[in-house]
Amino acid sequence: TVRATRTLTAVASVNVGAAGVQFKLDGVNLGSEIASSTASMQWNSTTATNGTHTLTAVARDAAGNTATSAAVSVTVANTVAASTAASNEYPGLTTLTEQPWDSMSSLGWGYLRRTSSKDDSIVTDPSAPYSPSNTLRIVFTPSMAPDSEPSVHWQAVPNRKEVYTSWWMKMSPNWTCSPAGCGKVSFLFTDGFGQVYSGVFHHSTTSNNPPYRIAGNTEWAPYGQMIWFPNVTTTPINPGEWHWYEFYYKWETIPGATGDGIIRYWVDGVLNGNFTTVTYPPGSFTEFQFAPTLQYPPPSEQYIYIDHTRLSAR
Repeated sequence: TVRATRTLTAVASVNVGAAGVQFKLDGVNLGSEIASSTASMQWNSTTATNGTHTLTAVARDAAGNTATSAAVSVTVANTVAASTAASNEYPGLTTLTEQPWDSMSSLGWGYLRRTSSKDDSIVTDPSAPYSPSNTLRIVFTPSMAPDSEPSVHWQAVPNRKEVYTSWWMKMSPNWTCSPAGCGKVSFLFTDGFGQVYSGVFHHSTTSNNPPYRIAGNTEWAPYGQMIWFPNVTTTPINPGEWHWYEFYYKWETIPGATGDGIIRYWVDGVLNGNFTTVTYPPGSFTEFQFAPTLQYPPPSEQYIYIDHTRLSAR
């Protein structure tokens, strides 16, 4: 499944000197022929219709001989439109913030650089599905400390027991995972009783390779640390793709007693996790943070991009 811009690569072996490689989508040329036996191009998949397509590469040598690669089938899924933002927000919630990320410290948001050697910044990303102008870029540097966040962006969520959060996010194409996972992303802190966070995890216990999956993780009694992996469907997540994440949390009727608390989350509008017997601690939520955390520093500089963030509560 592909979204936004992806890199296409082909390597040709020729008998009479390399002339070029032509990429094709459904048999139609993608751009111009590349005059090299090792060809690479950026393909903006938003120029194709949503659905299944076939990619091929045609090699040509200096004598005019050609050969076509085996076909690669892809599903284009640039399906989440801006008009669907917050579509799974529950009625009656009050909007606390609607942050387009035109600035790092506006609309009540705070920012602090932690262990990254570079500051975060606002950058332009034409591929952003919701807001194709400014996005927040969080920088991960090899000099970071282990088990740490490069920076933190926070917003107060004062004394709320029902919270909806949504944001758009893309990991840079060179994203690397650690054995413990691919990174914690957003946190909701309580008033002294622990926190719940969203994170990107390996798709299975036997592979660190993409695609990845999103999940929630509670860090409070009686669970200690518990990952709430998808139990409805699993939307695949690849580096270099924009995805839209929504998380909904609702406290128990009687904290620690009734066991009817809720954690729900969606990816690109599709329900992935639905848990309705969650035990919550005493107290309430107090603060939301983007504080993406890696177990090990990355081998080279890499990024998480955040766009349009919405927080609502009751």
